[in-house]
Amino acid sequence: MGLRIMRRGIIAFDNCYGFADQENLIPMTEDTVVRIYSMSKPIVSAAALTLYERGAFSLAEPVKKYIPSFESPRVIKSQEGDGSDTVAAESDITIGQLFTMTSGLSYGNNPKEDKVDRLYEEYFDKLEKPFYELTTEELVDRLARFPLAFQPGTDYRYSWSIDVLGRLIEVLSGRSLGDYLESELFIPLGMNDTGFSANREQMTRFAGLYDYSGEERVKREGDIPAGMKPVLEMGGGGLLSTMNDYTRFCEMLRNRGSFEGAEILSRKTVQLMSSNHLEGQALKRFTNGSKRGYGYGLGVRSLLNPAKAGINGSVGEFGWDGAASTWMMIDPVEDMTALFMIQAFPFDYHGLHKKFMQLIYSALR
Repeated sequence: MGLRIMRRGIIAFDNCYGFADQENLIPMTEDTVVRIYSMSKPIVSAAALTLYERGAFSLAEPVKKYIPSFESPRVIKSQEGDGSDTVAAESDITIGQLFTMTSGLSYGNNPKEDKVDRLYEEYFDKLEKPFYELTTEELVDRLARFPLAFQPGTDYRYSWSIDVLGRLIEVLSGRSLGDYLESELFIPLGMNDTGFSANREQMTRFAGLYDYSGEERVKREGDIPAGMKPVLEMGGGGLLSTMNDYTRFCEMLRNRGSFEGAEILSRKTVQLMSSNHLEGQALKRFTNGSKRGYGYGLGVRSLLNPAKAGINGSVGEFGWDGAASTWMMIDPVEDMTALFMIQAFPFDYHGLHKKFMQLIYSALR
């Protein structure tokens, strides 16, 4: 694993431990390429906000204005039956609701207990090709036909929402998501090892994925072959990156939208991105479990109450994490960023994220 702490733009702590690939004895380094999974979400959200700043859309606009398949969404009425018992949505899904996961879309993570998730599972199980061979347009148009889990804007559910946001970027820019991210974020920020696939040289620095859920640690494969350029560029979880590269993205946000001369966002947009946007039932749902004390902004968590979170941190600290236990934070009050790069399932199996934060904040003077 790799750990890095930046304070006022200077490295305060930087170390890597153990092997990125145990079987091949490849050491973990700051340039090890890892699957960041949902830490793709803040990157894609920031990319979408570059279009927001150019007046391409507003947060209150309906998604259907740009993606017609979201015309006339329906909401599941009951968990009984086959999922066909639906009612018309009382309002359209807005672009802001994609950012905040309040759209009513789902991920299909709980098919045994949730009928909407069961419909998602059935769809992917019946695909005649790997899901990553779908185009972004094909996936999003399929998602638009599923019933929503709740009325738009009334609740929170982790979902494909940011992937739909990635499709919105494609529609508004006229480019693929990967091309837009590269030109608008990765090249300006010098993130040379970040993208949806790894080239031959990057594969020599690629980390293995390890599963700790059984009696013994097991090496596992990723959902998408890393050395193959996927047809589906998943805005919600498909990116690869390194500790060095992701540090540059975090430092851009810490520095209110700019880094080493590259101006990506305005300071006011970063402030909007990192502010809590949830209220009512949506905020209540989000704060259950590991996000207690937090709210959710535009693709990032935002600390509202350190006492409830059990963290000796700062109100306004924001960041996100990924399925393989990667994690990052930006603290505007302390002028600090921190990264935790690891490839371990289940998510945060060792319970290190909160401990890492405790140690970081306890070291400040």
